[in-house]
Amino acid sequence: MHDDPLFLKHVYYLKKEKRNFFNGQKDNPNGSFIMQPAAIVFLNLYIHSTKQFRDISIILSAPSATSQQHLNRQIQGYVLLIVQEEAHFLWTEELIERLIWGPKDLDVVSLVGMPGIGKTTLAKRLYTHNVIISRFDVCSWGTISQAYNKRKTLLEMLGDLVPLNDSTCSDDELAEKLRRHLLKKSYLIVIDDLWSIDAWDALMRCFPDDKNSSRIILTNRRDNVASYTKRFSAPHHHRLFTDEESWRLLQKEVFGEERFPPELEKIGVQIAQSCRGLPLAIVLVAGLLAKIEKQELCWRKVTNDLRCSCVIADDAQRYMDIITLSFSLLPDQLKLCFLYFGEYFGNGVKVRKLIQRWVAEEFAIGNGLKSAENVAKDYVMELVDSNLVMVVRRSFSGKVIAISMHDLLGEFCSTTCIDQWGPEG
Repeated sequence: MHDDPLFLKHVYYLKKEKRNFFNGQKDNPNGSFIMQPAAIVFLNLYIHSTKQFRDISIILSAPSATSQQHLNRQIQGYVLLIVQEEAHFLWTEELIERLIWGPKDLDVVSLVGMPGIGKTTLAKRLYTHNVIISRFDVCSWGTISQAYNKRKTLLEMLGDLVPLNDSTCSDDELAEKLRRHLLKKSYLIVIDDLWSIDAWDALMRCFPDDKNSSRIILTNRRDNVASYTKRFSAPHHHRLFTDEESWRLLQKEVFGEERFPPELEKIGVQIAQSCRGLPLAIVLVAGLLAKIEKQELCWRKVTNDLRCSCVIADDAQRYMDIITLSFSLLPDQLKLCFLYFGEYFGNGVKVRKLIQRWVAEEFAIGNGLKSAENVAKDYVMELVDSNLVMVVRRSFSGKVIAISMHDLLGEFCSTTCIDQWGPEG
C-alpha cells in the first residue's frame, strides 16, 4: 500500500478530474507518444513511493502546464503496467474516503461479492492502512462465517481491545463489555463473512453510535444482507479481475520478481484465463504451479484439469476442484496436518499452538535430523508457500506468528474429514 500523502493527493486529483494519462499518437513512426503533465507527476510519485522501475533511463521531471513530454515505447510499457496495477489501489483509495470522511453518524461500508473474489483481502488492506489506523481510536476484527458462533466472535473482537482474563462471562456479559469499551470512542470494526441478518441484529447492539464518525466494514456474499445493513454508504461490489490482471497476478505468485520463461507464457496466459477472474482461484493455481516442474507439458495438464472444472456452473465447485488438485500434491503426513488445521482452527490460530497440537496428535513426527517441532514448522511454511493458508501476523523479523484459512478451504477440509472418517471423526 502507498501511504505517501503526496502520492495519495495526486492519485485522488487524477481520478476526480478524469484526466487521461496519454494523448494519442501511440503509433508515431518514431515510436513515441505524448504524456499528460499530470500523468508524469503520477509516474514520478509512483517510482518514488514504490522504489519500482528504477531502471528507467530517462529522468522524468514534472513539466509546466503547457509543456509536453515525449517518451519511448519502453517507458510507455512501464506506465501502462503501473496504471493497471494501480486500479486496485484506486478502489482502496475511494473506500478510504468513505471511512475517514462522510457523516458523523455510525456508517457501514459493505464489501459484497462471490466467494474468493478478494473481499477479505481488501478489508485487511483497509484495516491495516496507516491512514485508517491513525484515524480511529480503536480497531477490532471479528469473523463470523456460515456457522455463526456469537461467543467466539465476541471474544475475537474483545481480544483486539482489552486483555481477556475471565472466560466465564456469559455471551450477554461479553456483548456488554464490548459495547462499554466502544462508548465515546471513534472505532472501526471489521465483520468478516457475514451471512445472516439475524447475526447482524444480534451484534449491532454492541456498537454504540456516539456521532463521532465510527465505521463498520462488512464482507458478505449476499445483496440482501448488504441492503439490510446499509446506513449511508452504498455497498461496494467487488468486480472480477480482467484477463490482464489475472495474468499479472499469476506471474507474481509463481515467479515473484524473476522473469517469466517465454516458453511458458502462452500456456500461462491460458491458465490465468481459466481462473475466470477469481483471485483466490489464481492464487491457488499459482501455489499448484510452483510445486510442479516448470515445463509446458506439466502446465498443460493443469490447464486441461481447469478447463474440465470450468464447465461446471457453480463457482464454489470450481474452487473445490482446484483445491483438490493442490491437496493431492501434499505429502500424506502434511495432508493430515492441513485437514486438522482446517477442521479446528480455520478461522485463525497462533502457529505455536498449532504446532503443539500437530505434535500431540503425532501428525508431525521427528526423525534423526529434526525434532517433531521443527518438522511441524516446515509443514507450516510448506502450506504457506502452497497458498493453502494465509499469514495473519508476522514478527518484525518476518517470522510467521499466526495463520488462517479461507472459508472455502475450510469447507473442503470439513467435507474431506467426513468422507474419510465419518461425522464423528
